[in-house]
Amino acid sequence: MIAAPSGLRWLSFDCFGTLVDWERGIIAVFSPLFLREERTLPQPALLSAYAAFEAALERPPFRPYRQVLRACMRALSEHFALPLAPGEEDALLRALPRFPLFPDSREALARLRSRYRLALLSNTDRDLLAPVLQSLGNPFDCVLTSEEIGAYKPDPRCFEALLRATEAAPEEILHCAQSRFHDIAPARVTGLRTVWIRRGRSGPGAVPPSEARADHVLESLSELARWLGGEG
Repeated sequence: MIAAPSGLRWLSFDCFGTLVDWERGIIAVFSPLFLREERTLPQPALLSAYAAFEAALERPPFRPYRQVLRACMRALSEHFALPLAPGEEDALLRALPRFPLFPDSREALARLRSRYRLALLSNTDRDLLAPVLQSLGNPFDCVLTSEEIGAYKPDPRCFEALLRATEAAPEEILHCAQSRFHDIAPARVTGLRTVWIRRGRSGPGAVPPSEARADHVLESLSELARWLGGEG
């Protein structure tokens, strides 16, 4: 593997999709609804529809992520003709803070923290993120959410806010994320170096497609930790 980039002080991360297995979480929310209708869950179609609805709902004007999740739940239930019982429009909202971590996330972040300062840039509300941060072991020196910024990735304002909050030059940050649409493309526009964490991805899944090219491509956070020498 090539040498680690020089001059790095910060590693920044996306959360849902990179550290948290949000596709597994989304599927877990919708599986009972399809089962109740005695239908097979169409996984690729569900994730693709989620990506399209969420991206549309995250365009300006800004709305809190809890509203985005409720609107996604309603839109997907209508799209797939899934009747919702009272209170089920909040199913994604209730489940999101408990979506499962990828098995390597906590350990890899702990190892990387021994060498770099860590930042998190997430398309969510702060209170929804709090349980996830606790599950990860609260490893971050800087946490920014769309709620605070007033914009969602891929809006470049998110990465401009990251630069201000870390007081770092673009070349001092390496941004690590699974979504090329939300993260890799706008991070590169802002001048950050990037790592695409593929997570076994062969298609876009629950994010819109993008042809953005990262500086480096790795499969997992464990691979990232090995590459950057975060051995603790």
